[in-house]
Amino acid sequence: DYRVSATTLNQTGILPNANLDRLTLSFNVGMRHSTKLKSRFSAQYINTSSKGTGVAGANDPNIIGAQAFPRSLNFKNYLPWIDAQGNQIGTVNPFVNNPFWIRHENKSERKDNRFIGSVETTFTPIQNLSFTARAGLDFDKDDRLLSNRVGTVQRATGDFTVDGITRTQVNVDILGTHFLTINENLQLRTLAGFNYNKRGFIQESVLSTGLSIPELFNPANALTNQATRGFSEQLLMGAYGEAALTYKEWATLTITGRND
Repeated sequence: DYRVSATTLNQTGILPNANLDRLTLSFNVGMRHSTKLKSRFSAQYINTSSKGTGVAGANDPNIIGAQAFPRSLNFKNYLPWIDAQGNQIGTVNPFVNNPFWIRHENKSERKDNRFIGSVETTFTPIQNLSFTARAGLDFDKDDRLLSNRVGTVQRATGDFTVDGITRTQVNVDILGTHFLTINENLQLRTLAGFNYNKRGFIQESVLSTGLSIPELFNPANALTNQATRGFSEQLLMGAYGEAALTYKEWATLTITGRND
């Protein structure tokens, strides 16, 4: 059996100049090689791009308090938000940016590429006994750009931040399962397995301030650049087991254990 699919999501946000586009490709196939051996393979690719995402937090000029806009305010009073020379006009007050300037000039962009794949093989040498090996990979590359155009209140000289985030996860399971019918009322299922899980995280960022040329988001165009790099790695290995005793298919006693 096999399955192939492709889906797209195109969404416009409630904030001006905000949207999200996502493409998902999936492939899944299962094969029975013999009466004792079968396998399954699946893969999924997800491409997501978005811009204009609303910001949150503190000390950010792109956040406007509700107190700056009374209920009777006509938003057309803030159009246009930029003049022919690229300067901001129509600010709320000397300390608050024009909301349309924030939405159209201060960029918030994200491009994410993710791949998820797995392969599984099951071998059944005799009736009621099976061995399964399963391996999976999850890889995600997330690129982000946040910027404040030259002329933004509280960020008059302009700045931008470039984030590159990479996440990886590898998971392997090897397990055996046995079913035993003790009598017409009792059935026993036992399971034993081994798990290997490795996770990695890398984040590389550059904060550039003081732009010589507006809208040119290149570190060479900035007066100062601050680069940071963070990374982590986690490795987990564990053995686990389970025994389940069932009485007349309505009452079950289960005992589980795991050591990592």
